[in-house]
Amino acid sequence: MPALAALVAPGGWRARRGAAELDVRLHGLLPPAKGQPPGSRALSVRGYLRLHDAAFDIPARQASFRDLNVRLGLQDSLWRLDALTGQVDGMHFRATARTLYLLDYLTGQRPNTRITGQFAVDELRLARLGELLRPAGGAAQQRRPAAEGRGSVSLLPPGLQLRVGLRCGRLVLPTDTLEQVALTVRRDARRTSLSGLSARVWGGQVRGRASWPGPAARGRTAGEFALALRFGTVDYRRVARLVRRSLLARPRRAKPDAETARLQSPVRKLLLLANGRATCDIGTLLMPVGENLRHVRLRLTKAGSSFHLPSLYFVTTSGGAGFAQASAHVARGRLQSADASLDLRYATVDVQRLLLLLASLKPDDDDDDEDDAVSAAAADSAAAVRQGRATALLGGRVLTARLQVRAERVRYGALSGTDFRLASRLRPGEARLDDCSLQAFGGQLKLRGRLQTHAVGGRHPLHVQAQLQRIELPRLFEVADALSFDVLGSDNVRGTMDCEADLITDLDSTFLPAVARTSGYARAEVQNLELLRVTALEQALRFIGQKKTSHLFFRPVSTQVFLDQGRLLVPRLRLNSNLSDLEISGEYYLTGRSNLYVGLNPMQALLGNNRRRVARIRSGATARHPDRHLLYLHLRRPQGHMRYQVRPFQRRQQRQQQAQLLQEYRRLLQRQPIDTTLRLLRPPGR
Repeated sequence: MPALAALVAPGGWRARRGAAELDVRLHGLLPPAKGQPPGSRALSVRGYLRLHDAAFDIPARQASFRDLNVRLGLQDSLWRLDALTGQVDGMHFRATARTLYLLDYLTGQRPNTRITGQFAVDELRLARLGELLRPAGGAAQQRRPAAEGRGSVSLLPPGLQLRVGLRCGRLVLPTDTLEQVALTVRRDARRTSLSGLSARVWGGQVRGRASWPGPAARGRTAGEFALALRFGTVDYRRVARLVRRSLLARPRRAKPDAETARLQSPVRKLLLLANGRATCDIGTLLMPVGENLRHVRLRLTKAGSSFHLPSLYFVTTSGGAGFAQASAHVARGRLQSADASLDLRYATVDVQRLLLLLASLKPDDDDDDEDDAVSAAAADSAAAVRQGRATALLGGRVLTARLQVRAERVRYGALSGTDFRLASRLRPGEARLDDCSLQAFGGQLKLRGRLQTHAVGGRHPLHVQAQLQRIELPRLFEVADALSFDVLGSDNVRGTMDCEADLITDLDSTFLPAVARTSGYARAEVQNLELLRVTALEQALRFIGQKKTSHLFFRPVSTQVFLDQGRLLVPRLRLNSNLSDLEISGEYYLTGRSNLYVGLNPMQALLGNNRRRVARIRSGATARHPDRHLLYLHLRRPQGHMRYQVRPFQRRQQRQQQAQLLQEYRRLLQRQPIDTTLRLLRPPGR
């Protein structure tokens, strides 16, 4: 081989080792020297060339060939390569092929060449292969079609016509790597097609076909694809990052140079420029938080710049089932708009886990670079989501969606219920809670409101209005017990309540509210109210006797209450009980701290017929006019679980406190946009 390199094209290649066996017949004129006109007859070359364990370099292409063995049959411009084995730039290959005008093409003497045959490669770096086969500068390079520029999907040079079968252990693309690849490639000036495609990508299997127009295609012919993907277990965040980088990533430079444009993902170009369909089956989709998805099946179609997801089915690890549809519009490589609908059905749904699941659907806004800093940041972000620090709930500036959830049973923190229904509309930046209802506390609970989907300081502001109907008070106060509120226990109260409330709070990183960040207003109607062994009343009215104060019956009660970050402000609560007319005002903290004034008529309490009053209340008899001449007691407790400090004859102090409460109401309404009209609960048109 070194001797042959010194004789044939000296300086064009450097032989390292190997032997060559030649049986070649030449007939005609030798190629003219540089600057001389070509002859009238081409040189005819017939015979064969056999290489044994050849190793040589081609400096002009920075290519290194090693362990090359081949029998090359020569018939002018038609070459037959039999039992070709070796490696180029570390890529091991085997092939049997035919080429036409290959040498003239590589040297820039002809604009095209044709290769047919079967190739097997352990690893094929497609961008490097394109560099190796790119023709030298000359007439062919000057006649390069303009259509092979910015809009081209292929990484291969123009003029390279193919009809080859390919088996490849690893096919390395600029942004993707496929493994165990098998396909047939057909390529000419009008079209490139891939058929019989089978490969492993992202841990799954892909089969199908694809094609796209060549530079000589007439009209506005679009590419086509039909793919079927199947995965076992897939990490959602990894797939979301790969899809985002492969399909939606754009060069960070405002005007990418030709090299950067050429190395962009061909998968991205194909899917953005082509029309077609794809199906995908996933055994298990591992979500960052919440619950995982199983038996995921989806269909995708694309026409022009529009993507359509006609069906997406899945089940969740907690027993839910979902169906989704979606559409999206892409322009200039950017997602311009997206709309989706999601329908979920559960036997038992945990709302907190559901919100965490929805929040984890939004991929991180990390850069497209693969450097260590970005990878570390992505790892930190993934850990944050796994710990519940989700930053967005189906966020984004272009997504609109409709969400419907139904469940036989529901849990949300300490709250549980049945017959859960949820209908919500998601818009950029917010989720509208159009209708949410469930059976809870022996009655019905309805909600309407708005949730900000973009987190502010790790929290999601929430404004909601609630309607509670026929609520059983003992069951309501069971939740208060579970939340460790120092209020009435479930065994201290009886009766039912209808209530309407306006609440302003924010959900933390685990999508749970906190009383310390909650303000609101409520008005309630209470029926058949009974209080049993209430410590505050027993301590305040101990001069009356525990027998009368341990069990109180009340006529229907109407009240209004303000909530200010764990503090209840009671402007004036008037009660008619079997003991006496009562009036309560002041402030009470859910930790047990209190500053209350209780007005009552001691003579009614001491001298009244308790049994007769209880009977009249139970029978619903008309109440007499309330007594306006009440004695006011001041009940104060600096901390929970302490005895109340009781002071009598506090009417003047009670009026002063009411004036202070009025000022606090005004400040609260100025500080928070509390809606005391509860307009969201009103039917449309009222």
